[in-house]
Amino acid sequence: MRGSAAYGIAPNVGHVEDAGRSYVARLPEGPPMVLTDSAALIWEQVQMGDTASDIAGHVADAAGVPVEDIIDDVESFLDELVAHGVLVRHDA
Repeated sequence: MRGSAAYGIAPNVGHVEDAGRSYVARLPEGPPMVLTDSAALIWEQVQMGDTASDIAGHVADAAGVPVEDIIDDVESFLDELVAHGVLVRHDA
């Protein structure tokens, strides 16, 4: 089940949070990614060690929508961050 997967920051990734934005890059090659809004919230929750389902719950609460409406989008974004090499996935 994808929702039970946990995510972590990949080795050699730098990140800085500033004014509601997260700047994320693989070091030293980059390029930097700028995460805002729900993407920044997802990044924040990854740092807490949350599962995909937990992350989607936080985003749903912040957006005032049912988690079922966004879980697929959150999981797709997490997969995208894994593909960019800034996150690693840990299946439960």
